[in-house]
Amino acid sequence: ESLYNLKRFDEAITSFNAFLKDYPDTPRKGDAKYFLGEANYYSGKFGQAVEEYNEAVKLLPKGSLSAYARYGVGWAYFKLKRYRESLEAFEGFAERFSKDPLMDSVLLRMGQCCNNLGEYDKACKLYDHLIDRFSESPHADDALFWKGDALYAQLKFADAILSYKEGLRRFPESELKDEFRFNLGWAYLKNGEYLNAVNEFESVRHHAQNTNLKVSALCRIGDIWLEKREFQKA
Repeated sequence: ESLYNLKRFDEAITSFNAFLKDYPDTPRKGDAKYFLGEANYYSGKFGQAVEEYNEAVKLLPKGSLSAYARYGVGWAYFKLKRYRESLEAFEGFAERFSKDPLMDSVLLRMGQCCNNLGEYDKACKLYDHLIDRFSESPHADDALFWKGDALYAQLKFADAILSYKEGLRRFPESELKDEFRFNLGWAYLKNGEYLNAVNEFESVRHHAQNTNLKVSALCRIGDIWLEKREFQKA
């Protein structure tokens, strides 16, 4: 466990496996499997992490480590882009540990799984649940951002605009503020609100920290003016 805490994950894996080999009937087998899941996860071995976490779930009583193991399964599947299995794991967590402090994060990941699976209505309901139940959560701005993306994917551009604008209003200092504005620009564009789109892209162009976003915003501005045959502005 000390090796794990020192972030020496490969050594921790070797040590935990040796411990289980020497003491196969130890009452701490569930704990060891959990930490093997963690160490494999942080080593990027997500498939092995799933196996270790699942073993931990079988061995651990219902408690914090059991909850974290189920949470780990969901995250490991998410990293593997196996979104259906990830969603099922997070749903299992929500059913058993609905009052756990991790529930806001779980709701966000469930929504993101649904986004990736194209289940946008379900995703929006999960984001709304997070926002309503955990309004002060550090994930609330993420929920509004990804809700906007889910609405945009359904071509509900006016609703997407509202979600992005609410995110900017409620969380003006969010780490996602540049992405909010960039996607808001796109939603305005798709909704036929060209001047509003230009204003948002101009804001990104002048204030964003991300160079790629700044360049993309500048290109979108040029495209808009070309489409409107404003060649001097383009």
